[in-house]
Amino acid sequence: MKQNSTRFTLFSFFLCLSLVVFSAASAAETSTEILEDAIEGVGGREALSNFSGFSIKSERDEYIMGQGPEAGHGLMRLSAPDVTVSHDLNQQGVRIDLVTNLAARAGGYIKRESTTLLVGNAGYLSEDDLFGIVPERDKPLSADKAAAAMKTERLLNPHILLKELLDQPDLLSSQQEESTVKGHQYTEDEVLPVTIDRIRQTGRRTLIATQDWLEGSQGNSFHDLMVQKVEIDPDWFKRWQESVEVDDAGHLRLVIKDDIYPITLFINPDSGRIAKLKTMEWDVVYGDLELEVTFDDWRQVDGIDFPMLVKLSQGGAPRLEVRRSLVTVNPSVDENYFSPPVGVAYEHDEEAAARGKYLSQTIRMFTLAGAARPKLGSVQLEPGVDLLYALPIDGVYTMVVEQEKGVVVIEPGMNDLKGEEVIRWIGERYPGKPVTHLIVSHHHNDHGGGIRPYVANGTTLVVHDAATDFYQGQVNRPKSTVL
Repeated sequence: MKQNSTRFTLFSFFLCLSLVVFSAASAAETSTEILEDAIEGVGGREALSNFSGFSIKSERDEYIMGQGPEAGHGLMRLSAPDVTVSHDLNQQGVRIDLVTNLAARAGGYIKRESTTLLVGNAGYLSEDDLFGIVPERDKPLSADKAAAAMKTERLLNPHILLKELLDQPDLLSSQQEESTVKGHQYTEDEVLPVTIDRIRQTGRRTLIATQDWLEGSQGNSFHDLMVQKVEIDPDWFKRWQESVEVDDAGHLRLVIKDDIYPITLFINPDSGRIAKLKTMEWDVVYGDLELEVTFDDWRQVDGIDFPMLVKLSQGGAPRLEVRRSLVTVNPSVDENYFSPPVGVAYEHDEEAAARGKYLSQTIRMFTLAGAARPKLGSVQLEPGVDLLYALPIDGVYTMVVEQEKGVVVIEPGMNDLKGEEVIRWIGERYPGKPVTHLIVSHHHNDHGGGIRPYVANGTTLVVHDAATDFYQGQVNRPKSTVL
């Protein structure tokens, strides 16, 4: 009897094993078939194989979170630049030319031109520094900023992802079920009011807001100083959400392996076109945030289909809106078009580059406050009082004040790595003295990050009453699934 039981157990084991193997093979076949649908949706395998580059002219609206007239909430829309993005898919070259009209502090507008060049891992920037900090027009990009720019272009252009799958089929995952983790989702109170224009010489803004916000703000002292005009539009955020809504269940899914987080493509089963993609990354303030990119208004150009309207949402809120006007397939360009500036040397830092991929949109929003671990410089203002600054300069300075039983820090810095470096510097400069208090001037996101290393060391936060919820949320956010 025992022998028969053993035989039955072994038979059941091998049957289950064969079913698992069959199921995995079936899933892989399904993913392969879906990939072929997606390839057909952009023009077919032959057209995609011969697709070596493209150039796109567009306007880009960019939204920055947490930079409203009241610290801690409110999007700010940057003026839409004229953008020409060119890709050399064979050489991994990307060139981004921007022309922007910026409001001048003295009145009127100034024309600003810049070129970002990405070649492999390397990055270069040609522009006149708006703040006059860096005198050279041509300079290397830091590795984190180069990686963030390259990641953004990959997400905005699904053709690049499909080409990568053609060259590296092992990037295709047999996984079909999408993760239920969504990360932080922005609320209407965090998104509104939206700054759609800001007069640089006065700082006053044109805002999109709700009637409740307007009535609540008019009694505050900041209102007349900060607000030029208010447009009441309570459905603004809702319309964005509706415009990017895609019925996930009605679409085929294709999951691509990624160093940071899997990228899921949602493909229309009838047309084969990619309706949207989803992935996840990290932010220094909010933790995990879902990135969604939707692709609409497809048009065929020389045998390749392109979406002419692309929207990137971060945590459900607007991040980028790209309105394309002209696409050129396999353009002829000058032999030096993707060549780095003469005499400019790029130094790669793999740790910083990885960091840039984890926080791509944080870096893109707050360019001066790069995500990599900084080196610190210091100026002693008087005995026991030091001013710390990051190298490369990030625009946010920290003051350290020695007291009898500890040290007080004023302004934590943009991110957690800078906070760690400030704490390390204090340990060397004032050994044995703990950081007792951290004073944060305000909770705009470029000042409000970097507090968690201090809190982990037992430091007391000193913040305005209005900032309490902002910092409690940052301290108590869920553990990251991305990092």
